[in-house]
This record gives sequence, C-alpha cells and structure tokens, in this order.
Amino acid sequence: MSFLDNNAEHYLRDVEQLPTLPTVYLALCETVENPHSTIGDVVRVLSNDQAMVSHILRLVNSAYYGLSNRIDTVSRAVVLLGIEEVRGLVLAASVMNLFDKREDLFDFRPAEFWGHAIATGLAARAIGKAAGIQALENFFVAGLLHDIGKLYMFEFFEQDFIKVLKHVQQTRVLFGNAEEEVIHTNHACIGNILAREWRLTDNLCEVIRYHDNLAELPSISPMLAAVHLANVLCRALELGYAGDRLVPPVDIRVKDVLDLPQDTFKNIAPPLIDQYQDVVNQLLTA
Repeated sequence: MSFLDNNAEHYLRDVEQLPTLPTVYLALCETVENPHSTIGDVVRVLSNDQAMVSHILRLVNSAYYGLSNRIDTVSRAVVLLGIEEVRGLVLAASVMNLFDKREDLFDFRPAEFWGHAIATGLAARAIGKAAGIQALENFFVAGLLHDIGKLYMFEFFEQDFIKVLKHVQQTRVLFGNAEEEVIHTNHACIGNILAREWRLTDNLCEVIRYHDNLAELPSISPMLAAVHLANVLCRALELGYAGDRLVPPVDIRVKDVLDLPQDTFKNIAPPLIDQYQDVVNQLLTA
C-alpha cells in the first residue's frame, strides 16, 4: 500500500458511521449473483422500492438511451437494457441519494460536481462504443463514480476540503495535486477504500483509484482508459465542475488500449453536449 493510500485510511476510520448502500441495491446484487434467479426475481426486488423504479425509468427515458418508445415498467427496462446495465443504474442512483447535501462549500457546488460526474459517465460510454467495445454495461457508472472520494470529503471533512479548494485557487494546480500537498492523500485513494467497503467490483475500484494516475499501473483496462479520457474531455468541454478549471494531460497509452478513430472527439462532442443537460435534469431531480 502506498503512502497516499495509508494516509487515506484515517479519513475512513474517523467517520463514526460510513455511508452504506441501500437495501434494494444489496438485495439486487444477491439476486443477480444467484444462478437460479430469473428476470422476474430481479423485477420483484426492484419493485419493492418505487422511488428507485421511478429514478431508473426517468434515466431510461432520457436522451442517454435515445429510445424511440417510452418505457413505463421496470420489467420492460430490464428486458431492453439487461440485468447488468440496470444494476449499474441502481448503483448510480443509490450513491447519488447517499450524498444529498445540497449547500455550496466555498466555490464547490454539488450540482455542478454531479454534472461533471454524469458527463464523464456519458462520455466514457460513448468512447467505449467508438472503440468497438461490446460490453459497455458499467462504463457509465464507472465514469459517474470516478470522483466519489471528493464527495465523501465534501460530506464528512468540510474543513480539509475547504483547505484543498483554497489551495487550488491560490496555486492553480489540479485538485488531486492540491490534495496531496495539503492533506497528503487524494480523493482517488479515499474513494477506492470506500468502494471496497461497499464491495464494488474490482474494475470499478480500479477506475476510482487510478483514473488520474494511469502511470501507476503496468497495464490499463479499456474501461479505465475510457474514463480517464472521458474525464479529460469533459473538463475541456467545461461540463460541470470537478474542483478546478484545469485540463489534465492524457496518458499516452490510452491510444493503444482504445485504438479510437481519428475523428472520435469530433463525433462524440456534439451528441454528448446535447444529452448532457437532459440526463443531468433526470438524475438530479428524480
């Protein structure tokens, strides 16, 4: 474990009660992982939480999916999107509901943070699709959760978070660099520990831990590469706010991992911008 990871530990230990994922998500995971479960079992679990059903249907009917016919039932959503995609949407909604603090802190506004997170999820999926990746089920949720450590600090350690925000303004460095200089760890390390407490998949934990620092890994997965690139793209397009207004560099290995067509950004950017506000509205008002 690195110096930064070690220092992240106390931010999790010092919270009396860590945020936990809701019962509906845990029950859904148990059902999905049972080889004898059916789509009907999945639908029954989801139907026990009507607020979650409403949240899922709002997103399914948003510009994100661009479906020609409106989907009015969770059973139809599961059939059309698949169980893993729906599980990812439930996870996304669950985490967003956990961190529902709405007031601004210094220059950090939760709604703008979620705007960046949502945009990164949309862009990660679009990049994965452009790269010809078939299994895209978790790309959106990976992008959505990549900076979850920032929201954890915002929620539970306001004073340290303000110190980092002020350091960003004073020195004009990337948020992660400011964290390392001020609190001697960063949101990626903190978010990774939280994600492992929640027993999220190794792929999601890897994205949360390394999305800003691919150089720490000997090899990178397509999902991690897509989220890394999506984060940079959304910062360049100024979709939401990630804690600073800088655009980080792209790791050179992303090109080899994803093998994207030359005009990918030109093709992705316009629909991403078009989808962005609609999906933000659906997720933040559900």
